[in-house]
Amino acid sequence: MGVLEIYFKTQLTLDCLAERISNVLDVGRKEMRDGINRGGIYYQFHVFGLCMELLRNAGEVEVEDRADYAYYMISYSDNIPLSAQTLNVMGEHIVKLMGEDGVEAVVDCST
Repeated sequence: MGVLEIYFKTQLTLDCLAERISNVLDVGRKEMRDGINRGGIYYQFHVFGLCMELLRNAGEVEVEDRADYAYYMISYSDNIPLSAQTLNVMGEHIVKLMGEDGVEAVVDCST
């Protein structure tokens, strides 16, 4: 199973960024959740056949190599095996859409 990570460099709050992502990606449903293994409050979306989780890049879930990015989104598919290339294309598209909306982001894809 491949994993797609998108890092966001923004001054927006988690709630505002979740709303922007929801609007830009035309997500029908976003859920606010609370999980110890996710660093507290986070958002979950379902779009493009992926489950996407938006987290604060801090505390126990901080990605130190990307410490200058306030948030990141982990995306994966439990049902459909997606290649790293497919995930990367999807990630680049999301980064492009978010950039057009004024939110700086970068993509990292691994399998």
